[in-house]
Amino acid sequence: MKNFFVAVFFVLTFVNSDQLLADWNSQFYPDRFAHTLSSSRKQANMDIGQSSALLSETIIAVDNLKKELKDYGADTRAIIEVLDGKIDAFSCTCSANDATSIGKIPSSCQDLKAIGNTESGLYSVLGSKQVETVYCDFTEATDGPGFQKWIGYQDVKSMPTYFYVQKTKRFSAKNTPIPFERAILNIGEAMNLESGKFKAPVAGTYFFSFIGLVQYPITSTLNEVDAVNNVYYLSPVTVQSTLMLKAGDEVWLEASYGLLSVGYLFDSDGTRYTHFNGWLLEEDIVHSL
Repeated sequence: MKNFFVAVFFVLTFVNSDQLLADWNSQFYPDRFAHTLSSSRKQANMDIGQSSALLSETIIAVDNLKKELKDYGADTRAIIEVLDGKIDAFSCTCSANDATSIGKIPSSCQDLKAIGNTESGLYSVLGSKQVETVYCDFTEATDGPGFQKWIGYQDVKSMPTYFYVQKTKRFSAKNTPIPFERAILNIGEAMNLESGKFKAPVAGTYFFSFIGLVQYPITSTLNEVDAVNNVYYLSPVTVQSTLMLKAGDEVWLEASYGLLSVGYLFDSDGTRYTHFNGWLLEEDIVHSL
């Protein structure tokens, strides 16, 4: 019974305290309490409105950012695909066996080894003037006596040059290049028939050969004893020469003195006795590179 009474009293006391507080506030501060409550509600409403507006702006900004990121992602993927294509196009599968250069034409087995050759055998290298053949033994040390063995020269020409021309007319002018009227061969077009001059297209060694038949006046003393057998007073003339020429050098034939200076070349369209030919024997290939 005691416990029950205390509980009931507590409840009653609690209720009475609230009532007394309300009565007290109403009795002593009625206007002030109402005004404070109204201001608090207005401020709360304003704060809620501002928060709502800020939240709406934030949501819009987030949506815009999502869209921008989506567009940026699409653009980025497109750029990456283009770059991948370019990288694939210019990709290098480099290895130790890739070609290398020493900045010049190899001139020895050591140069060949420097650019990656490892198999022993015959190789072409550039000598002082010509292309040469050497045997390289890459199992030997580079300073060993068996590392490189010289085999010989190669007949390498940057352009073929040879000619064979004839005369079909008599010719007796002195100190004048002998012209020619008929070309059997003129490979390389180095021989000018009209001027009678050969112009070397490249530096090297050339061979020339000339043969002609000269007729002298009957009053000459040539073959005076055998005049009966040589009724036309004819005599052959031959010239052979091997010359070292530079590119642009010219070679021609002319009568300055001797037998031809008192006679003439005995040629006609039907009797072609004068022949001139020549060719490039060996090119100084170093000067042609």
